[in-house]
Amino acid sequence: MTSRKSCNGSDSCLGSVYDGLGQVISILDVVTDVIVCYQYYQDDRMVFFGISISILILALIAYDVAFVANFNDSGKVSTNVMMFVVMLPLSPIIPYILFFTADPNSCCAQGLKSICCVQIYLEDRVTAPVEYSKLRQFMESKILKHIGFIIEALVEAFPQAILQMVAIVVFKEANIVSIVSILLSMISVASKSFVFSIAFALTVKQLLWNWLSAVTDFFGIFFIVSWVFYEPHSDELKDAFVLFHNIWLYRLYICTAPFVVFACMVLYFFLLDDFCGVNSRHSAIQKCCSRSMAFVMVTIMFICAVVAFALISEILIWVWPAMVFFLLGTERFGDQRHVYQFFFGVMAWINQASSHHIGSAYNGLTSYTKYQDKMMRMCSFHAVVHSKKIHAHVDRNCVKFLEQQVETQYLNVKMSDFRTHSSDLKRTEFGRMFWSLYGDLWKEVNDEWRHRRGWTLKTCLLSIYFAVFVGMVTFVLAPIYFVSRIAMLFFPAFIVLHLYVNYGVNIWRTAEIDTFQIVMISIYIALCCAVWVLFILNCIEQYLMHHILPSFSTWQMRQIAGSSIDTGSRDALLK
Repeated sequence: MTSRKSCNGSDSCLGSVYDGLGQVISILDVVTDVIVCYQYYQDDRMVFFGISISILILALIAYDVAFVANFNDSGKVSTNVMMFVVMLPLSPIIPYILFFTADPNSCCAQGLKSICCVQIYLEDRVTAPVEYSKLRQFMESKILKHIGFIIEALVEAFPQAILQMVAIVVFKEANIVSIVSILLSMISVASKSFVFSIAFALTVKQLLWNWLSAVTDFFGIFFIVSWVFYEPHSDELKDAFVLFHNIWLYRLYICTAPFVVFACMVLYFFLLDDFCGVNSRHSAIQKCCSRSMAFVMVTIMFICAVVAFALISEILIWVWPAMVFFLLGTERFGDQRHVYQFFFGVMAWINQASSHHIGSAYNGLTSYTKYQDKMMRMCSFHAVVHSKKIHAHVDRNCVKFLEQQVETQYLNVKMSDFRTHSSDLKRTEFGRMFWSLYGDLWKEVNDEWRHRRGWTLKTCLLSIYFAVFVGMVTFVLAPIYFVSRIAMLFFPAFIVLHLYVNYGVNIWRTAEIDTFQIVMISIYIALCCAVWVLFILNCIEQYLMHHILPSFSTWQMRQIAGSSIDTGSRDALLK
């Protein structure tokens, strides 16, 4: 049985601060959202009032569903319905019930169990496996404890913030309550995304990169709305803002919309083919009804998928490279503490490389440079791992190459040599690794086409359909989409330079543009600059991580770390 423990000491203090701030932010966010909703009603803006009320009701229903999912283990539909109905009046406080009953042995959990009129199931949602890293333990201990507040951020805070931003742009009224509500919603979503970012990080550097990437992308949608749909007070600047609006709109129509629709069409026909399969023993009426219901259900799912995927596609910019870094780099090291501690210890030793001088008599001359020392350390580590046969897997091409370089003390070795002299180039070369991730769906379609037996008209048409649509997405639409997302990184700079060069307007020294728009673009530019710095730092770290036993899998890395620690050879490897 996996041993478990709670965070203690400084970790416990940090956890308590996070718990307290999370609750306070959620309370203030909901209160300000309710106030703004009431203002919509007072100002007779019934469309915005109706949408705001609907979001609040949807959040309450989501809380109730989360309660049933966490406390009902019977699996009976009747019990689920009963618990849902009973807790519906109490749904506003369900996030706090989920928070204070995360520990099944706490007085709150036992009190809930004794007073609840339906049987509830208590589960430990606080502790995490001890072999996880401290960051992962923190995430595991918080994510289910804060599940109610996470739902509030995703279902209530984020949609309300977008609605309030649209209202500010449409009515040109940026009152204090609306601005505070939007900022609180942003902080609420940012604080919850921090916990999820931990799942994809092994170090604080990676955590900050993942988290700020998500925060910057989230904030970017508000920057876009505030500038693209803004109408300036000065008639001279209207043409400039029409240009900004058209650039964003045409990019949406040309680059994002086709990518989203084609990608969802692949899913649509796949689900339609799966759901419309009926038993041949059914009557014609039963087949017709079943297929009609399946068609309606899958069509509704398709529409929801298009809306959701379009929103996600428009939000994400920085998160895409963060995901690539994780899938092609960080994930290989796993999430067990002893594994990443061992290999990051090796990386720290490699990074301690320095240039060496011959002596004071030969001032200015060096025996070898810092880079050569780094390569000698890299080669020594790989040579020791393979020579000690810590694991059954041996990269014979790498071993042969290192043996050839011993006479020169590895002075001529480059980083690229670890990628090219490998027995498994699919794991070591960047291009092949990326294609294995990016082109995975196309490879599946291609393999299905070549290995399918017993062709029928239906299977032939479906195969042609999937080949055409997946090929269009893989080779045409997705590249266009990702290039457009890269171009959007420079959209704030384009706005600032276009207004300054063609209109002589310095946005930070003009009264022709509202303060709200200036604040939004300033914060977004600052976030982008911070993410650029973290991107460069993480590129350097990921580059070194990739060259540490590049042909080894996660399981093989785990075996090497465990064997090195068990045999006491870890210190030997680092000397």
